[in-house]
Amino acid sequence: MANSKKQQLLFAALELFVKQGISNTSTASIAQAAGVASGTLFHHFTNKQGLIDALYRWVKEGMSDGLVTSLNLLKQNSDALDHQTYQEALFRLWFESMNWAVTHPLHTRFFYRYYQNQQVTPSLQSNLENRMLQQLEEVLMLGAKNGWLLDMPMDLLRHHCYQMYLSTSQFFLEQPHLWQNPNYQQSAFKCFLQSIERA
Repeated sequence: MANSKKQQLLFAALELFVKQGISNTSTASIAQAAGVASGTLFHHFTNKQGLIDALYRWVKEGMSDGLVTSLNLLKQNSDALDHQTYQEALFRLWFESMNWAVTHPLHTRFFYRYYQNQQVTPSLQSNLENRMLQQLEEVLMLGAKNGWLLDMPMDLLRHHCYQMYLSTSQFFLEQPHLWQNPNYQQSAFKCFLQSIERA
């Protein structure tokens, strides 16, 4: 991010939103923590909601960038996929997204705060899930097309995957040493896979 003051504001907002909650954090306290004047904050962001949305996009892009390689490999080889290869590709995506969550605890906890924010309506929550899982949806559709996944509406499948991500990443954030245990990694993925695949 080229503008250092904007980046300082985003970092400060990230820390304060996670520590204090979104609704309990004022723009003045964010500016103070960032070491800039309040006017500087409003130069970069229209209002507090604009800052919140910008922070959400910034955090989401950071997570998405870490999954690009695996997603591209999967899509490039989609015509030659068998079930085992598909499961292996899903595991790589699961592992990378969960590893990102554990190694970026502030960012992940901000997702929880953002999702639970009282100003986020059910329709906006659905939009958030769609944006978070935009890249994954192609992978899910590929599995559904080949008959490997449960026959369910895609919006319900997306919602389920998002909730599994939130709950599992929270478990490992609270006990990060367990994420280093391959048995826990494999077991977490197995729970996820069994919840979306046909028996």
